[in-house]
Amino acid sequence: VGGGHAIVAVVVASSPDGVALFAAATGLSLPVIALGADPRLWRTDPPIPAGTVLLIPPALAHLSAEAVRIGCRPLVLPDDPEDEGDAVTPLRADGVVLFSSGSTGAPRAIFRPMQALVDGARARAQGVGLRSGDGIITGVSLASGQGLTLMISTLLLGGPLGLLDPVDHRAALVTLAMPEFRFW
Repeated sequence: VGGGHAIVAVVVASSPDGVALFAAATGLSLPVIALGADPRLWRTDPPIPAGTVLLIPPALAHLSAEAVRIGCRPLVLPDDPEDEGDAVTPLRADGVVLFSSGSTGAPRAIFRPMQALVDGARARAQGVGLRSGDGIITGVSLASGQGLTLMISTLLLGGPLGLLDPVDHRAALVTLAMPEFRFW
């Protein structure tokens, strides 16, 4: 990211690219702003700081124009990077900025320290009996508190993350019947 920035934003799309991008962003020693793929929710209170680098998965490159409109500097990751670069260790960021639903105005920023997110995800996974390698299924936005907890739990457990349409309960039941998935 470079340039001496104090924060980075990332579009946490419900896709393998979105998960990988979030994991890479949390490997930086910066706070991470988690944004969903709906740019209408990017107008927040307070606003995202002008000049913030916004990392965008390749499939959502069209969101660059909206990033510029809100004062961010979009950085669309390449479809097929030639150089994989150095491996990063995820979940090392200072914390994550999430946003409220915005049901009573613009979404409001909520900062959660990374250690609190990791501790909460670990406690939840233990509480529901998940073990190393177990898979989790989700149909919620990964930029939401619930989605973020499930994604972090998956990163901690090292199992698969099933990304499903939130209204397709039949697909969720079929996926949950697979032996690698233990939680929906």
